[in-house]
Amino acid sequence: MRRIFHPVGQGAFFSEHFDEATKPFTIVYDCGSLTLDAISMRTKVNSSFRKGQVIDVLFISHFHADHINGIDFLKNQCKIRNVVIPYLTEEAKILTRIANYASTGSTDSRLIDDPQGFFGGNTRVIQVSEADTEGGIIEDRPNENFPIDDEEDEERSRRAARPSAGPITTIASGTRLTAGAIPFWMFVPYNFRMKERVGIFRTALAGLGIDLDDLQSIETIKSHETEVIAAYTAVNRDLNRNTMFLYSGPNDPKDTTLFSPMLPDHEFFWWFHWHGQIPRGCLYTGDADLREAGLVDYLRISLSGFAPLIGTCIIPHHGAIKNYHADIWRFLTNTRFGVLNYGTTNTYGHPSDAVIADVVTPKRFIIRVTEERKTLAVFK
Repeated sequence: MRRIFHPVGQGAFFSEHFDEATKPFTIVYDCGSLTLDAISMRTKVNSSFRKGQVIDVLFISHFHADHINGIDFLKNQCKIRNVVIPYLTEEAKILTRIANYASTGSTDSRLIDDPQGFFGGNTRVIQVSEADTEGGIIEDRPNENFPIDDEEDEERSRRAARPSAGPITTIASGTRLTAGAIPFWMFVPYNFRMKERVGIFRTALAGLGIDLDDLQSIETIKSHETEVIAAYTAVNRDLNRNTMFLYSGPNDPKDTTLFSPMLPDHEFFWWFHWHGQIPRGCLYTGDADLREAGLVDYLRISLSGFAPLIGTCIIPHHGAIKNYHADIWRFLTNTRFGVLNYGTTNTYGHPSDAVIADVVTPKRFIIRVTEERKTLAVFK
């Protein structure tokens, strides 16, 4: 297995390739960038995948522009068999449209409005329902497996899918996605609902005389642009109701196989190669806010048994201090590498010096992935 952290700057683009499995199997987690312009992003995608190459699963953590604006290029270059997305309520869709317009001026909401229509009938869309953590009570995690490469089920989904607004398969947060091609591996998505900043945003809008539920379209958002930007500033330009974590790793809690980070253009390449062997699992985190009440506990319980297999963790939200909580390391005790993906010219202050200082220990290192080609990181 090769895990690649593609250098796209302020965004996210990660892939895993199981080339020596029963048959090749490839996944992608997010594909977007604010640092690269459209031409550069398309070039990055096209140089990472051959024309017509199959992507078995595309995971989308959330729908902010810097995590999805390369997906158009990806679906034009590759054949995407399955897409896994967090379920969005109507409120969450409104919030995402607002965030993309306020932060980047984006008015393209096709993927948010109609994901099945966006990808077409040859792609199965699977949505992950929100985890129920109300009142601090974490729902029981489902133990059932969902075969992601069940060809009969896929074909049935494709026949049922219409060019637009086709049926979407729904699975519970914490469902284990398995594939016959890689029986030793699994993918577990977790969709956690953020509440704190949404409340602040609603209140800020209400103070300006605007009801969030009235902002149903890009047109209505644009008509209240001044108020929307003011309320967006009140939440520190961070408005995200849903973010989907992903555990990608061995399906056996007793798996002790190790692998190494390969940093081709890094001066410490050989040191990491020979001395940096780590557990093979990875925790992808999107733009999660680890300070959200109950989130760290939710992850600790949900990942129980598999946390020791996580050798690599993406530091949430490009290392933003407002999204970070050190308690995550209380259960990720075998994690040796924290990945920081960010643009070197971003205006958000990412990554935070305080976050970097906290993540780094004598046994835990940071790998920086920016828009610079030399920061390409490969684990295998």
